[in-house]
Amino acid sequence: MHPTTHFKHEDWSVCIFRSLMSKQHIHPYAYGLTEMDVQFISEIISGTKPEDRKGRPAHKFYLYDVINNTRSGMCLVLPMYIDMSTAITQHLRHPTPSSHYRRRAQSS
Repeated sequence: MHPTTHFKHEDWSVCIFRSLMSKQHIHPYAYGLTEMDVQFISEIISGTKPEDRKGRPAHKFYLYDVINNTRSGMCLVLPMYIDMSTAITQHLRHPTPSSHYRRRAQSS
């Protein structure tokens, strides 16, 4: 993807997933996965609309709602992105080497 192209973070996540498989020579079939499984993983990351889903049959579409629910707008990884963004912002304001780890330890 070109940096000036409109994109969502999900699009980049799918690109990273496919790039890792390619560059690390990860072959899905070696792990018992099919091309349909790889398609499904890409679709649940990107939040594919029901009419565009090809990775699972219609009676299993509920699986798509676990990671990226296009009906409710809930995204499983969104809290993680918010947390990372907050940590980075805090670190930039108060740059100490262990500020991120200290914040993590306090929240646990």
